[in-house]
Amino acid sequence: RLAPGGGFVRVKLDLGAMLIEATRRADDWQAIEQRIPSQNMLFQVTPDGDALLQTGEGLSPEGMILLRLVKTHRTVEAMVQKACLGRFNTNRMLLELWDVGIVEPASFSVYEKIAREHIRMNRVEEAQRVAQFAVDYGDDAVKEKSAKVIAEIEKNKKPASTTSALNVKA
Repeated sequence: RLAPGGGFVRVKLDLGAMLIEATRRADDWQAIEQRIPSQNMLFQVTPDGDALLQTGEGLSPEGMILLRLVKTHRTVEAMVQKACLGRFNTNRMLLELWDVGIVEPASFSVYEKIAREHIRMNRVEEAQRVAQFAVDYGDDAVKEKSAKVIAEIEKNKKPASTTSALNVKA
């Protein structure tokens, strides 16, 4: 490989260790997908999580970032984008927070309200993700309400900018 200074840098890779790590991550990812079926899923902070938000004691800086994002009703996808921890690490850490009772999956009863909250805050893509998860996984009543939110979002989308080219006569 060419180094920034123009020289070559030799990189010794342990391919066996890389394959073992790749296999472990593939197995871990399957476990994640069983519990987090979609990146559009919402979590909510538990009372223990609220206490941690106040003190910050015993939680890593990364965990605190995720906890704050959960508190602001962000989807897993938004947390991946905002926390900059990578998709695998974000999902893995959310499961850890869930396992110790700091967060839990949000009830479907709040999805419509949260989607509308995101719309009011001009987070239309986030609102659409929230509503789509409810349509995909909720019961019939939840699906109906969330489908209406999606329809409203689609109706209110601004048409793509139509800048016409200048007509130049030869």
